Amino acid sequence: MEPVSAAAAAAAAAAAAATAAAAVAAATAAAAAGAAVRGAAAAAERQQQQQQQQQQQQQQQQQNLQQQQKQQQQQQQQQQQQMTTQCCPCVVCQNQATQQQQQQQQQQRNQQQQQQQQQQQQQQQKKKKKETVSSAATGYRV
Repeated sequence: MEPVSAAAAAAAAAAAAATAAAAVAAATAAAAAGAAVRGAAAAAERQQQQQQQQQQQQQQQQQNLQQQQKQQQQQQQQQQQQMTTQCCPCVVCQNQATQQQQQQQQQQRNQQQQQQQQQQQQQQQKKKKKETVSSAATGYRV
């Protein structure tokens, strides 16, 4: 009976060793998965910060454009007032006023184009942010 019990004890010890090895492997896999998730979250955070900086820069540029346009409008109004008070509406003055109006309209079109481009960029950045967050959470791109 003793050889059988010794064999059973050896088998039980081998099973216990296999169970311990499986537990170590599972713990290692869990630690690696946790590190991967933390790395993905850190990358998503960096990307979000970069996008926020880009949005702030775009907003600042838009504000600068609006300020420039206001200044140009004020200058044009002053010039038009000077022309009407200093001289009669002769052909030269009319031509100058027409050119100024055309320039102002072109500047407004340019500003509208830039604003549309900025809005499109912001929408694309929001879409990328959603994709990054979903891929970091699930491991799959949505």
